[in-house]
Amino acid sequence: MKPVVIKAEGISKSYNLSRSLLSGVQHELGAVDPRILQKAYGSGDKITALSDISFEVRQGEVIGVIGRNGAGKTTLLKTLAGITKPTSGYAEISGQMAAILEIGMGFHSDLTGMENIFFNGKLMGMSKNDIRRQIDNIIDFSGVSEFINVPVKYYSKGMYARLAFAVVAHLSADIILLDEVFLFGDVDFKKASFQRINQLISEGRTLMIVTHNLNELVSVCSRVFILRNGEIIADGHPEQIIPQYVEEVFSSIHKKNKNIRGFHDRLKEWETSDSPGNDTVRVRRLSVKRSEGDHDGTITNSDAIDICFTFEKLLPVSNYDFGFLLKDSGDNPVFGSTTMQCDKSVMENSTGVFTATGTIPGNLLNSGTFFLHFLIIEKSLNQVNLLPEGLFFKVELNDSLSKEIASSRFIGPLRPGLQWKISNEK
Repeated sequence: MKPVVIKAEGISKSYNLSRSLLSGVQHELGAVDPRILQKAYGSGDKITALSDISFEVRQGEVIGVIGRNGAGKTTLLKTLAGITKPTSGYAEISGQMAAILEIGMGFHSDLTGMENIFFNGKLMGMSKNDIRRQIDNIIDFSGVSEFINVPVKYYSKGMYARLAFAVVAHLSADIILLDEVFLFGDVDFKKASFQRINQLISEGRTLMIVTHNLNELVSVCSRVFILRNGEIIADGHPEQIIPQYVEEVFSSIHKKNKNIRGFHDRLKEWETSDSPGNDTVRVRRLSVKRSEGDHDGTITNSDAIDICFTFEKLLPVSNYDFGFLLKDSGDNPVFGSTTMQCDKSVMENSTGVFTATGTIPGNLLNSGTFFLHFLIIEKSLNQVNLLPEGLFFKVELNDSLSKEIASSRFIGPLRPGLQWKISNEK
């Protein structure tokens, strides 16, 4: 078993809210009698950023830290890095640590990019010779070679972030802490950063990564922590923890409001006056339901699911098709389907209200939350119109699968029930 390189024991961090406000206001207003500000803001209550956090990280582990804004993610990394002193508890670090926690942290604004590479490297305990050996790689990777002799106070946030990550990623730190490293930079730089992180992992470095990009965490992390209100509420394999986090977020939003970003929970109906469409066709109703049994009951992964698109034809024309695009909770397309290949004779040369039903077969979707974008296709104009509102629905594992040990180890939006056969090769 590899040695423990990070040990956190009972770490808590509290702030006196009023003192923080008082300090900020004094900083902004200058020489103001603090007694006046104290009267305005009061003695105040404490807020807790971290609460009794304990964990161990072994050499070579890659830990993802996720949670909603204000959960304590950055405070945790700052505490481990020694930037923030905990109110109680302690962290033991074995090895050399480097961190990117805020844009420009460890950089001096009046120094050039080149000077800051050496300055930042020295702060991380690197020798000049170590830095010189990597200087060309750092500059090339950062993509700011043209401005390397310009003071960094003239850099954009993206340039700051690229240079900071290039320094950390090419110096010989054993433990690396990264806070939203994927937030800045163009597509090419993000791809290069991702490749460099994989290289660091292959070299046996230990990483802790805070990010809201869950797809990247799945592919690089061996463990994931969920932070909520300063506490680690879950710690485990990303294939188990990330779906749990996504469902928690959507459940929280759903409790506050049935409508999620223009999507409705399994049903949306319109009055005649405000329904989407035109003078030829108008949408009346969208719905998601189980194909059999209790149509409005809980949908499990073994259930066939009916996607229903009810519309009114106002003129006897036949130049329309209907369909949907299904996306997962990460906004990734899963698949789409339309009525183009189905028999539409029932509505040819006629008017009235019709329902197009597309059935998703059972044992196809994985558990999770899915979003439906609905389409009206005008064939005569070769035009696809996306409806302004859609639906979402939740799929749960059926009882038999939920009890299986391996059931939660499958990731991705699909979980097809394939036909397997074992043959004797004798």
